[in-house]
Amino acid sequence: CWQIAYGIESGSQRILDVKREVRLPRLRETLQMTRAAGIRTKGYVMPGHPTEGLDSVTEGGISSPAQRARPSIRPRSSAAEPPTMTADAPGGDRDEIDWRTIALPDGWPDRLNFASPRDLATFLRRLFGRRRRVEIPSGLPGADRLPDYLQHEFHHLPNGNYSKRIVSGYSRWFDLVMLRRSQRARTTIAHRLARCRATLDVGCGAGELTGLLLAQGVPEVWGLDPSPFLLRVAAHRHPQARLVQAVAEATGFPAGRFDGAGVCFVFHELPTQVGDRALAELHRILTPGAVLVLAEPSPLHFRPNQLRRFLRTHGVLGLYFWLLACVVYEPFAAAWHRRDVRAWLDAHGFDLCEDEVGMPIRLMTAIRRA
Repeated sequence: CWQIAYGIESGSQRILDVKREVRLPRLRETLQMTRAAGIRTKGYVMPGHPTEGLDSVTEGGISSPAQRARPSIRPRSSAAEPPTMTADAPGGDRDEIDWRTIALPDGWPDRLNFASPRDLATFLRRLFGRRRRVEIPSGLPGADRLPDYLQHEFHHLPNGNYSKRIVSGYSRWFDLVMLRRSQRARTTIAHRLARCRATLDVGCGAGELTGLLLAQGVPEVWGLDPSPFLLRVAAHRHPQARLVQAVAEATGFPAGRFDGAGVCFVFHELPTQVGDRALAELHRILTPGAVLVLAEPSPLHFRPNQLRRFLRTHGVLGLYFWLLACVVYEPFAAAWHRRDVRAWLDAHGFDLCEDEVGMPIRLMTAIRRA
């Protein structure tokens, strides 16, 4: 169970005394106990008493300030059914889950005992053997909505991003493997988005860019990722961030919701058609004039045409990242590097302003056209 919907009826004790025998302190206690158990809550109220107004919905403090909820009228489906109100986030945003407290099931790597030679051998075979489809743990939130392309073991991670143990280690070691270059790229992205009002970190992972955007003082920062395991790490690191589970091509946000977005190491992990849909979705949820900053692996170290010249130019650093690109599993990276990025952005309503092809990261800044 990951969500319980409660029939609260009203946030006013005066109205509750008329409608039903229930006390507001008991309602608050029930909601708090449910959230403490890691279960998301949703409250339904039904205004109908002649003296009742919309203010009665939040009169008793049932809505948590952290949820920033506001009442919204849902249209009734028939004349006999009264209008129902739910606590929705501002601006028609999608519902939020408290990823810090939600209970997540174990993936198969979480059940291994590394002190057991048999379990250790199993892990090493999966780490260095052929890539397989990930095994989604039973009961994982949003498991039924995960697209097929996400069920690859990217980066040679056993079971991908669907294990507490693997995600915890990956979130600590990724920047070290990248020799801190990825952190520098995220810092640049955060600086370029610092003047935005509301930003979205697409593919936020463990929340590195999300945290940098918050540190820049961006008033509203959202992070989006399909992996609940990564979202939980991000929530623990940055409790003030707003995090949602979704994919880049279907964010669930209303049109024109953000004036800035950062996308770090995402598009090279998407099939070509999915990448097109993701960019179209970004155009939809960004305002005209919004800033879009992308960071992707550099094409320089991905199968360079002249390896000797490449190594003379970039030395040991180039050799390291060239070898890394050779051994890390990235099924869609080759197609990404064949893209004409300027033409691709232009076709989806973006003007490319900056394109810095460095080693090992390529940074691109674009502006959404009206």
